[in-house]
Amino acid sequence: MALDVSKAVTPAAMTLAVAAAALAAVMAFATEGEFDVSEKTPDAKSPAEAVEGPIEGAAASEEAPVTEVSETSDDAAAVCPVIESRDWAAWVNAMPGPDSVPTLHVSGMATLPTPGYRAEWRVGPADRRLPPAQTLELTLTAPDGFVAQVLSETELRFEAPATYPEYRAVVVRCGGVVLAEIDEVTVAQ
Repeated sequence: MALDVSKAVTPAAMTLAVAAAALAAVMAFATEGEFDVSEKTPDAKSPAEAVEGPIEGAAASEEAPVTEVSETSDDAAAVCPVIESRDWAAWVNAMPGPDSVPTLHVSGMATLPTPGYRAEWRVGPADRRLPPAQTLELTLTAPDGFVAQVLSETELRFEAPATYPEYRAVVVRCGGVVLAEIDEVTVAQ
C-alpha cells in the first residue's frame, strides 16, 4: 500500500508553507510590486535583476556599496563563533598555603549565536620577553541537536597552573582571531 503524501500535512510542512508565504509577501513589498513570487510574467524582474546597478535616486556616478570579505575572515568566523566579547580579566593566584600551586585565571564574557557551546582551552606559546605574554587558544564546539536560535551571553573561564610567576599580558585567540589582549595581569599573593 502506497502512502499518499499529498494528503498528509505535518506541522513542519505547515510551518514551511507559512514561512514561504511570508517571504513572498516581504519580497513583493520590498520591490514595490515589481516582483510577484506567485506569478512571473515575461516583464517581471527577478530579485537579482531588481538589485543590480546603481541605487535609485543616487547620482549617476554612485553605485551600490559593495562590502568584500576576505577568505581568512570567513574561515575564522566559521571556526570561531564569537560575535562579541568583553570584560576580560586575568590574574595569577599565588596565595601561600600547604600544597598551593600558583594558578593563572582568565575570564571574560562572549556573545555566541546559540546557547550550549562547549569551550576548550589550550595553552599556546609564551613570548620570550620577561615577564612573558601568554597566549591561550579557545575552541568552541557547537551543541548537538536542536537548540534555541537566540544570542547567548556566555561566561568563558580558564584556570591552569601558572608556568611563570607573573605575566606581562595574556592574549586570548579563537580560530586565528584575537578576542582579547589583557595587558594588566594581577598577582594575588
